[in-house]
Amino acid sequence: MKKYLLLILGLSLVLVPSVGAQSDNAPNKRQEIRDRVEAKQDAREEKLAARDAKKCELVKSRLEAQLEKSDELITVRLAKYQRILDRLNALVLRLENNDLDATELKEVVTGASDLLSELETNYGQYTAELRNTANLSCVDDVDFKDTLQTTRSALRTARQDDRDVRDYLREEARTVVEAIIETNNGQPVDSSDDATDTDSSDVEPDNGDEPIDNETVEG
Repeated sequence: MKKYLLLILGLSLVLVPSVGAQSDNAPNKRQEIRDRVEAKQDAREEKLAARDAKKCELVKSRLEAQLEKSDELITVRLAKYQRILDRLNALVLRLENNDLDATELKEVVTGASDLLSELETNYGQYTAELRNTANLSCVDDVDFKDTLQTTRSALRTARQDDRDVRDYLREEARTVVEAIIETNNGQPVDSSDDATDTDSSDVEPDNGDEPIDNETVEG
């Protein structure tokens, strides 16, 4: 009997440390698994952040380039419209100098001037919004998307203003000038060789003109 008891005791001394070792290793394995999961998650987040940063850099670059392009575009466009208004005003003066009725043409000039002023104001607002958007961080600034949306809205308004000016000059102003020319038997109002003589083509924007555009903001 003693032999059996000694054998059992010996086996117990051998087995107990083994079970204890397994219990000690279990938390370590769980921690290793958690560490691997967290490492994969961190790597995935870093990859997404790098992609967003690259995309942000591209957007910012396009916004800055568009800002410079837009300033040049509106300067040329406003100057072209202003030259047409100058011709219309010159025609008003010639009508009055020849004792002809310039009332309708004056109304056209006033309407075109108001539309042009509105275009200049709203385009200035769009440019300000575009500059503000370009100065924000599209990664860290929570207001970037809202600001970009405001810029898009301002762009749509400026585009419509541009179309309104173009359409008004092509339809209203040209119709009045053509009527004046017809009343004068197809001849310039002033028979002199003055370089400011105006015909209907002088008050129509070029066919190649396109409304103000901005792919980066609108896209």
